[in-house]
Amino acid sequence: MDYKLNLGHSLDGMSLPWGNASNGHIALLGQSGRGKSYAIKHFLSQLPEQGVHAYIFDCSGDFRESSMQEILKSTRINILDVRQQARVNPFRSLQLTPYYTEEAGDTAARLTEAILDAYRFRGTAQPVHLRRAINLFMQAFPHSTSFANLISFIEADSERAAKMEPSLVRLEDLSRLFSGGNGCDWQFDKPGITILQFDTIPDRASQSLITELLLSDLWADKLQASKDTCPVVVLLDECQRFSFNDSSMLVRILREGRKYHVNGWFASQWIDNKTAVQALEQAALRGYFYPGDRQVHSLAKVLCSDTSKVREYETLIRRLTVGQFLYTDASGHLLIDCVPRL
Repeated sequence: MDYKLNLGHSLDGMSLPWGNASNGHIALLGQSGRGKSYAIKHFLSQLPEQGVHAYIFDCSGDFRESSMQEILKSTRINILDVRQQARVNPFRSLQLTPYYTEEAGDTAARLTEAILDAYRFRGTAQPVHLRRAINLFMQAFPHSTSFANLISFIEADSERAAKMEPSLVRLEDLSRLFSGGNGCDWQFDKPGITILQFDTIPDRASQSLITELLLSDLWADKLQASKDTCPVVVLLDECQRFSFNDSSMLVRILREGRKYHVNGWFASQWIDNKTAVQALEQAALRGYFYPGDRQVHSLAKVLCSDTSKVREYETLIRRLTVGQFLYTDASGHLLIDCVPRL
């Protein structure tokens, strides 16, 4: 555990501290407008003074510099326009552990899966063609850093290009949106806040893929950095739009992040996807804001192991006001947290 938080206060005014958990991962779920973003800003305000650097992947626009600066006061905020500034090499072989770096075939498989998660292709042919092409490309041009070069490689073989026409359309989109580069300066040696803004990335599929590539770059650099660099918090807002498959960086952070001082914070509306739900169960703190009328019963069943008390829990959930969330403390007690106004 790399930090401690004051979550807010209970209904009777008692302070609710949180820390010393098995990991620093947090999941906050609830209906839009119920206070998730405000709670996160309250939590973020406590990190820099504890030597933590937080990276906010702001796909929703809820973490503008002006609103953050009001809360963080004198803390320096670093703003990165994802399209213009946060350029990374999509073909970079990741350092998966301190002792192992991907081979070209591993990188090709990972990048192909990320593209397929973001852009759905019909049938099974395109995934095979795409993975093979990326693998051959990386072997032929091990130092290339852009999708444009991959497109040129594919088009140099007319037979391959004809088979991969659906893939080429998507790769051309990525080439326009994401030109590649040699990596970001993540500034792990400096506590603070970095906001990665996705305003210039127009569609969710591209946002999802670029997020995966940025997280991969951050992960690899953190593992290569010296051990005395800052602990890291990675915040994924509106995370219901992202993939939680077993090989995704979100799941890697949840599963392995605590070993390398990388903590994941995930904010979302109600999630029904079983894979995502299972992944987020690894978060030590799971807070539930009012989920919406249709999900009250589902949340009551999540929180209540005694089926005879489900109605009682439903009543408790319906009474949650804006800025309040339910969570279970280390002793197994269900508490209502009231986030303080900053």
